[in-house]
Parts: sequence; C-alpha cells; structure tokens
Amino acid sequence: MYSREGCIKKHLWKKLETGHTHIRAWASVEFQLRHWL
Repeated sequence: MYSREGCIKKHLWKKLETGHTHIRAWASVEFQLRHWL
C-alpha cells in the first residue's frame, strides 16, 4: 500500500529524472553544435 506522500515523492522523482535526461540530451546537442561550428 502506498501512502499519499509516497506517491507524490515518487512522482516528483520521476519528473526530476526526466528533466535530468532532457538537460543531458540538450548538453550533448550543444556540444555537437560547438564541435561542428
């Protein structure tokens, strides 16, 4: 059984994880652009 707080924390962690992967993807794209330009 999940408590409401546990669910919210899980949801926040999921958001953090996806945000982090997005940031990393953008960083790699920026790095590639700098390399090519």
